[in-house]
Amino acid sequence: LPCQCSVSLVCIFLRRPLARVHESLCRRGYIDQAIETHKDYAETINNWEYYIRSYNGGYDYMTGQYLSRYNLELDNEFNQRLANTPCDNHCKNIIQIYSSFLFRVRPSRDFGSMQDEASLQNFLKDADLEGNNLNAVIKQAQNYASIYGQCFMILDKPNVQTNTAAEELDQDIRPYLSIVTSENVLDWNYVRQPNGKYELNYLKIREEVREP
Repeated sequence: LPCQCSVSLVCIFLRRPLARVHESLCRRGYIDQAIETHKDYAETINNWEYYIRSYNGGYDYMTGQYLSRYNLELDNEFNQRLANTPCDNHCKNIIQIYSSFLFRVRPSRDFGSMQDEASLQNFLKDADLEGNNLNAVIKQAQNYASIYGQCFMILDKPNVQTNTAAEELDQDIRPYLSIVTSENVLDWNYVRQPNGKYELNYLKIREEVREP
């Protein structure tokens, strides 16, 4: 069947530049390879969807259809019962209360000799290039970690060539953080090092899905 949506992925080979796999894969016939997932992903995705729907509550939780069906209940009867069932969002309240305790005291950080670096100050003020300071990004990541049980944070830097550090500073070319939730990490791989440790060397991330 032809691909009905465009998928934008990022395949990250650790210690190498980011390799982006875009919707052109659909046209090349590689869509199956592009969206192939890790076996643990397939086993856990339904749980992750349940967690985020429970956190969002309301309409998202209702459309998850987590109510148990009655024997001989018709589809329209079940849908009506779904629509009439209140979905009070207790999960979100619990996570927010827990998070408020963690961030009650402003975090302190020791950057050593980098303390006065202008690029560091820009990063602290806008850690994700979307206007959120570092504390806000970390708090958001903690929120997702409470929902899913884990959260991915990727530190990247634009691949732009400059001649001097002053040019980088002038163009605000610097590292930034991206938060990736569990359902968007499709595949990964670990390799065993000579010392016996396992090291992550590959990560496949879904950036976005655009419906037709």
